[in-house]
Amino acid sequence: MNLTILKPQTFLLIFLAVIFFSCSSEDIVGPNNIIEYSQIDFDAAWSSSGSMIAFSHNDLEFELSGIYTMDSSGNNKVQRVFGNASNPDWSPLDTAIIYEQGEAILILNLASGISRRFASGKGIGKASWNKVNGKIAWVYDNFLYVSDPDGTNFIVVNVHCSWSDWSPDGRYLYYFQPLSLSGGVRGGDALVRCDLQNLSNTLIRNFSSDNYLDNSHLTVSNTNIFFSSSFGDGSSYVYGFNQSTYVFAKIVIELSFSPSIDPISNRLLYTNRTRGDGRLWILETNGSFRKLTY
Repeated sequence: MNLTILKPQTFLLIFLAVIFFSCSSEDIVGPNNIIEYSQIDFDAAWSSSGSMIAFSHNDLEFELSGIYTMDSSGNNKVQRVFGNASNPDWSPLDTAIIYEQGEAILILNLASGISRRFASGKGIGKASWNKVNGKIAWVYDNFLYVSDPDGTNFIVVNVHCSWSDWSPDGRYLYYFQPLSLSGGVRGGDALVRCDLQNLSNTLIRNFSSDNYLDNSHLTVSNTNIFFSSSFGDGSSYVYGFNQSTYVFAKIVIELSFSPSIDPISNRLLYTNRTRGDGRLWILETNGSFRKLTY
């Protein structure tokens, strides 16, 4: 089967209108590219209200590296965390941010500026905050866990898991499980959905090919699912998958990474990895692309 690559504008409109048509194959081809920049913004996350953005920033000037917040227009930028920190996500009321630093997951109270340790251990990370019931999902030693913010009501979802994200209604937890090709070579991921009401896991689809390494930054908006796909040559692109229509296509034609969808407005936030860029862009609902100025 062959993958149909659509123009981003066409794909977005199809997603929003939920127009049914067929699209085949899981093969993805990534061209050879060399990425060069002195700073990059990534791991962007929409706030629960859709009015704010949190993101990670890496800079040659180390004191500028950390986690920042700003509004969706790029104004009121504030450095919240200093040093190498990544994967921020917002609490349901936008009063706190969960993030990774070192070998720990921490929760930052935005009012006090104080962070507390949520969990720690080698290989821990990729936390995702349920915007409806306040549950937190995270990965530790390849196990996917869910608990309350205070660590109570702890459950194990599955093993051999990576990135996860919640459905907007808070019921389902979507996540990736790595796939191996012949010889044990990494070759993509399986997309799985866990129903938190009965802890049942359902395979949605495999995303795999010979040159397809892995997927990351899973982000869910109702039936629409977006993620980054990385290839053996170091390139990566943002792809989208519609569970209703089974449409699977490249959303951003340029080198791109770490998408985040706002379920309220359906705006897609991502990192432009084109040489000399490394900044955050927004794919608007009308199909236009906008580089944030901040």
